[in-house]
Amino acid sequence: IEKSGGCGIPDAEDFICIARLHPRPTFVPQLAFLTPQVETSKIRTEKGSAFIDFPVNVTAIHKEFSNNVIELNKIIETINTVKNDSNVSITRISIHGYASPDGPLQLNERLARERTLKEYVSQLYPFDGKYIHTTYTPEDWEGFEALLSDTTFQDKEAIMKIVTSNMHPDRKEEIIRMRFPAFYRFVLKHWFVILRHSDYTVEYHVRPFTIEESQKVFDTNPKNLSLEEMFRLALTYTPGSATYNKIFMTAVQLFPDNPTANLNAACIALIQKDTKTAAVFLEKAPPLPETTLAKGVLCFLQGNFKEAEALFRQSKDAGLLQADDNLKQILEVK
Repeated sequence: IEKSGGCGIPDAEDFICIARLHPRPTFVPQLAFLTPQVETSKIRTEKGSAFIDFPVNVTAIHKEFSNNVIELNKIIETINTVKNDSNVSITRISIHGYASPDGPLQLNERLARERTLKEYVSQLYPFDGKYIHTTYTPEDWEGFEALLSDTTFQDKEAIMKIVTSNMHPDRKEEIIRMRFPAFYRFVLKHWFVILRHSDYTVEYHVRPFTIEESQKVFDTNPKNLSLEEMFRLALTYTPGSATYNKIFMTAVQLFPDNPTANLNAACIALIQKDTKTAAVFLEKAPPLPETTLAKGVLCFLQGNFKEAEALFRQSKDAGLLQADDNLKQILEVK
């Protein structure tokens, strides 16, 4: 409806209204998702650390000593979580024992070797001995260095030079104790106790799932699904639906470094016009025509039509039909 000015001539406001009758076409990006490779053997892990306290020079575990009940329950709960899942089978339990840097290296080597919790775990579970593997670090100087890196105080650089030097561990401890007595008293009370720990990894094999089974597993424990199983599950939903998008985004969270997962997640972000998130995922996408196509869509959404057109033409030459549709849409907005 035109609003007339003097003598029936439309005023300037009416020209603006008429222009709005022909808005720029909405860009509907056409993208190409990648089908993940089948994961022939699904191996998963659960990891944790138990900070078991031992009386001085003792290697036997005293369950009621200090906070040991809580710490021992950590590894028990981890093993039980895996063991009680009918879809998986435990293939290996690895335990790495650490002793703190205080005291003679020779003594600490024995303590670390004998404090790996292997005997404790073996008593609780009827695992074949071959399933439990143990290693040890006599003195956790790496852990000491990590704690030191997160601390700010005047003598930090001087102590760090000692910690990272190639001198004998006993000599390192002696110099720190003699030159920085106040600092040594602090770490003796607060740091060494957390540098005596056992890191454990429960490795297990997960059986394959049908599409119907995958839905239940996705709702309860998506980590047990392969990337390919999640992809097949997503295809049972309407593209762009909340569940469809959620599956692809969960996949990239569980497989953050997988190129296919990153490309597919970028496609979801681009469909939602979320250019910032898409750009992050595309950094890990594979060097394939599908990624070129997605980068073209990203450029288009950012207003870089020239670069978008070039990328679309590259992906079209590579055989992607979606690129042709995107090129047609570019012509409508140029």
